[in-house]
Amino acid sequence: MSDLKVNEIKTDTIKNQGGTSAATIDSSGRILTPARPAFRARKTSSQSTSSGNELVTWNTAPLNVGNHFANNVFTAPVAGIYSFSLMVLTPNDSANHVYSFKHTPNGGSPTIIIYYYSPVLANHETVSGSFIHQMGVGDTIGLYLDGANDAIYGDAGQWNNWSGYLIG
Repeated sequence: MSDLKVNEIKTDTIKNQGGTSAATIDSSGRILTPARPAFRARKTSSQSTSSGNELVTWNTAPLNVGNHFANNVFTAPVAGIYSFSLMVLTPNDSANHVYSFKHTPNGGSPTIIIYYYSPVLANHETVSGSFIHQMGVGDTIGLYLDGANDAIYGDAGQWNNWSGYLIG
């Protein structure tokens, strides 16, 4: 096997052998990856649990490149490192609410990878954060109400969002 050495490549589009565009380069040199898995889910209704360990149900996914967000979880279409962000609003109470992200390897059992805790204050509080996580093909990740009486406040506003995308 020999090496291919090139000083400069000029192209606007990179495609796989099937003809699907994997990347484009615009006239300013920006690289666009239109098929990169990405999603943003929104919750517009309240949810609470009496027993804990309950998957959060999301009402809509206004962004869902590749349709890998379904049934309230994200399923990794390719192995890689993914970035996730969360923002939820707690009910107007003085309880501590605990949220956990659980990763389920393809064919495996779910394990908690990160917790988010709300402060104990007598009003609505925003809980937010972000993290990166390595996933294999077919692995899933979802947000759970972790303990008894945990809850998320919801209405028609933009209070509750969860998003993620493939870094590489």
